[in-house]
Amino acid sequence: IVTHPQQTLVIEKGKDVNVTVKVKCKGNEPAAGVTVEAAVLKGGKKIALSPASAVTDENGKVIFTVSGNKNTDEEPAEVQFTAGDLQAKLEVRVQTAPCVLGSIKISPEQVLMLEQGKSGTVTVKTKCKNGSPSVDVKVGATIQEGSNKIALSSTALLTDASGNAIFTVTGNSPTKKNPAKIQFTAGDLKTTLNVKVKAVEE
Repeated sequence: IVTHPQQTLVIEKGKDVNVTVKVKCKGNEPAAGVTVEAAVLKGGKKIALSPASAVTDENGKVIFTVSGNKNTDEEPAEVQFTAGDLQAKLEVRVQTAPCVLGSIKISPEQVLMLEQGKSGTVTVKTKCKNGSPSVDVKVGATIQEGSNKIALSSTALLTDASGNAIFTVTGNSPTKKNPAKIQFTAGDLKTTLNVKVKAVEE
């Protein structure tokens, strides 16, 4: 009795994956019409397995579905397939889908207005393509224009659990005609913010 995949099955949380079980006779011929039973040995709350048993087809094959309900973390789940005296075990790991960065937004969106000598904050929001917040993503900040007019609290921050990184910008001297510009980057994504600093009126 052989499973495909053979030793370890990795499932994305919330997804289903098929496992093919093949049963062969001693002469390596497919064993058709054999009942294969499936059981979860470890991690019953983290995965689901169906059906509980099935009969092999003419090629000695039967297909079971494993569903990833919760992340397995350090301790993988384990399933066992049994056909008569034969057994095959399969380790199952459930993990969250890797985050593919989908968007970067800033608040305020276009212009940050500051008084000379005062500070303001810019919130950079990042999301994965599936819409969930992207956590622990490095957001870089670079002053592209007006580095003598404004100052940044940090040139790089990691996003929090909400996918946000908050930078503090200080207005050092009035920008007059042309605003200062800050570019924020996360992965391949970029966005630019204009910063206007006005003189303190006497």
